[in-house]
Amino acid sequence: MKLEQAQELYSDYMEGALSPAMRLALEQHFERDAEAREDYEAFCQLIRAFAKIEVAEVEAPSGLRASVLERVSLEASVTHQKQSIGFADTVRGWFAGSALRRASSLGLAAAAIGAVAFAGFHGHGNSGPASTGGMVPAITAPSVTSTVLGVGMKSGDDGNQYHLFKVHLPQSISEAMVTAQVLSDPSQITDQDARNQQARPALKQPFDLTNDEELDIPVALLQAVPADSTITLLVQWQPTDNQPAGEQVVFTPATPDAAGAASPVGPDSSQGFYDALQYISSVYHVTVISDTSAAQDLTVNSWSATINPLDALNSVATSGGYHVRQIDGQTYQLYK
Repeated sequence: MKLEQAQELYSDYMEGALSPAMRLALEQHFERDAEAREDYEAFCQLIRAFAKIEVAEVEAPSGLRASVLERVSLEASVTHQKQSIGFADTVRGWFAGSALRRASSLGLAAAAIGAVAFAGFHGHGNSGPASTGGMVPAITAPSVTSTVLGVGMKSGDDGNQYHLFKVHLPQSISEAMVTAQVLSDPSQITDQDARNQQARPALKQPFDLTNDEELDIPVALLQAVPADSTITLLVQWQPTDNQPAGEQVVFTPATPDAAGAASPVGPDSSQGFYDALQYISSVYHVTVISDTSAAQDLTVNSWSATINPLDALNSVATSGGYHVRQIDGQTYQLYK
């Protein structure tokens, strides 16, 4: 979030009029940026100072209107004005009217998700002997990047628990418009018509993200769901400099505190590529991030029952010509 975006929210934040998601986004911005917090405190001091001023009614002197019009005419004739970023300009920016409140219009909105929005109610019934093969190491590939960095959790002031999908543009992209949708079924990843009808937006409008900032997309659970449910989020970005657009899909546990599989697990049936990734996220309770270049009808190699999610992910990855890297202890990325 840029300073100008934050400043447009100060008044509503001070008055308690922001939506829970916008309030959460602004408070996270204050936590990351001490200067932004100081800027807001200066704004509060200014407002409190104005509140103490008693304005007396006075009569305008004769000739005032003519003098004002003359001064306006002179100012309008100036062809070059010095640009200032001083305190006075900041104050004017705080109180200036705008037809479009950029941060509010593009702001973060927690998607209202119910149990029917999830396609992740998988059981753990397909157990079998543990894999006898050694663990296949994840490819570290330091040059590989991910626009979605992972998923965190935060308690909102409204009492809801928010999944925060962390987004940062690759180094090669300086600015892009970001959109995100919560999917109810993996088939919507490649079926845009189904996505348009059934997916739910996680952002009110496309968000203008620059490379020097990180975007947290909050998604809240508004009702209890089974422990093995997953949230599926599709994140898309369109660079502003005509570079190719990109997208990633994220499967993450809806209840991150629940335990993953304690006994060996194998595939429950013959599955497509994205169905298999969702299944792995569900039964092993891990976050899986992938690009979306695989065809929806791509079938995957089955894997021997194992307690190690990396074994399962490597089997699925090789089916579509993918590689796997482990971002952290509970987050994996598939890439080509």
